[in-house]
Amino acid sequence: MTVSVREHKGKQIIISDNTDLSSDKCIAHLEEVTRLILKTPGKSRLLSKFQNAAVGPDFMARAKELGKQTVPRTEKQAITGIDGLKMMLLKAYVKFTGAEIKICQTEDEALEYLAA
Repeated sequence: MTVSVREHKGKQIIISDNTDLSSDKCIAHLEEVTRLILKTPGKSRLLSKFQNAAVGPDFMARAKELGKQTVPRTEKQAITGIDGLKMMLLKAYVKFTGAEIKICQTEDEALEYLAA
């Protein structure tokens, strides 16, 4: 899976597709997304996809660390593939970073939210 930038309804959206990835690969995507957000003028819009992704303590530690840099530079954020344990981890991340993240059931729903 990849990190890419896509235009949807005139808005540039960074997409981090972590589908079926290991925790290490999810961390690599997280670092790539951070670089993109920090080099993009203004605030970014971000879609993170986590269907069947393995995220653990190492991923969460890195996400919290990088989130402090990226949250102030993120206009809107949506996420898909969140259930069970990932929901608890997301709540901890939101509490730690102050991020506002919309949980969506589908990529289309997330793109519509981010483009609005």
